[in-house]
Amino acid sequence: MGAQPTHHPAEEPVDAVATSALATLYSAVTGERPRALRAYHQHDTLLMLLRFERARLDGASSCLEPLLDSSLMAMPELVAEAVHGRTGHVLVPGNLSISAEHGLAVFAFTIGADDRGRGDELFAAGGVLRLSPDD
Repeated sequence: MGAQPTHHPAEEPVDAVATSALATLYSAVTGERPRALRAYHQHDTLLMLLRFERARLDGASSCLEPLLDSSLMAMPELVAEAVHGRTGHVLVPGNLSISAEHGLAVFAFTIGADDRGRGDELFAAGGVLRLSPDD
């Protein structure tokens, strides 16, 4: 068995990681892949369009639509966590628009610098707090 390639998280495109995470989350909730999923990334903005099967809601009980809506509303934070974990980039969830009637959900994010976790090193195992001589 050959050596495994070195994984460089920063090399993964943010839009590809976000799309993969959203597809995985949607599939976990509904048991099927999205009809379509597109990402548009420009500068510090990421927009994702998710198409789902509206017919699936039409024949279902009336409780399925609110369940799908609430699941979709939880996904921006989960996508942001997945992107941060794999790329180090911070996604800040913005607007989410869901049209069950049209089978469409639109997710908006702002891409920020890696500023999560600053200060956590103080609490890491083996971390040492150092004071400057002026303190």
